[in-house]
Amino acid sequence: MTTTLTLPAAPAAARPAGAGEPIRWDRFDPDRLDPAVIAVVRATCLLESRSASYGAYLTRVLPDRFADRVDAWAAEEHQHGRALRRWLALADPAFDADGALDRLLAVPYHDDTAGDRGGPTQELMARCAVEALASGFYLALADRVDEPLLRQICLRLSADERRHFDRFLQWTDTTSPLSPARRALAILRRLAELEDDQISTAAIIARGTDGTSPALGRRRHFAEVYAMYGRRHIAVVQAMIWDAVGAHPPAGVQRALTTVGTTLVRGRAAMLCFGGDRRSIERQVSTKPASPASTVTFDPSATVPSRMAIASRSPSSRWMSRLSGRAPNMGS
Repeated sequence: MTTTLTLPAAPAAARPAGAGEPIRWDRFDPDRLDPAVIAVVRATCLLESRSASYGAYLTRVLPDRFADRVDAWAAEEHQHGRALRRWLALADPAFDADGALDRLLAVPYHDDTAGDRGGPTQELMARCAVEALASGFYLALADRVDEPLLRQICLRLSADERRHFDRFLQWTDTTSPLSPARRALAILRRLAELEDDQISTAAIIARGTDGTSPALGRRRHFAEVYAMYGRRHIAVVQAMIWDAVGAHPPAGVQRALTTVGTTLVRGRAAMLCFGGDRRSIERQVSTKPASPASTVTFDPSATVPSRMAIASRSPSSRWMSRLSGRAPNMGS
């Protein structure tokens, strides 16, 4: 029996070029795979696949009138995990997705009953931050990859996360009003949790199948993810954040903040490549050696980008070069 996988299309105005086309699974090209990308997709697939936990949390902390809408959102998020899992079945068939997900589900997700963000509007602001980050992440990943099927999936998911962002922002029209300053504070609090235990644990589990230690697996994951970002990805996320806050700074201010953000992200990538891990959550994750049948070998030099790679791998430059037909400016 053939299973149909449907990813909802975002409105045309909100999606990148190519994001609205039907997913062409026949375009998969095994000759254009990158072990570092596979490792990132493994972790992302695990995070997207536990959408039921995210939905249960939101149902708990938001008014009852949002329950059906939260369930619909969680179901759509689950489709993201299914799409990435289907791609992994082609690119990395030895990966035990079921076993990995079981280990991630053993880690609690916001096990407190009352929520910790201050109220429904703050919770929705936090979700807006997550959806903005997810949209920017998938756009950066699409610009990073060479495999055509994964690129199309990432463009679709980026547009879908933007649609989810718009949805959560619209919901705040029916919750207690917050000033732009308080909205910004709620978003900043969530951004400060960017390397939280959920992502760290997923990264450790995803890379544990190749014998990577927890601390090294965490560093590799975040270093590779941060190295993908260029100016346009930071600018996309920033624009969405300003929409959520309800403020619109002058273009010059936004350009300056984009420069600062890009510098900070690349600096963090370099720090993770050459510095120590700031914490370990080894106690939360069992790092059992993988069986020979499920072992996938990753070359550390390919998985952890060098400083030169961070400087030269500018997705924004590559994107511009595609449009202009010129060689990318490696210093952008």
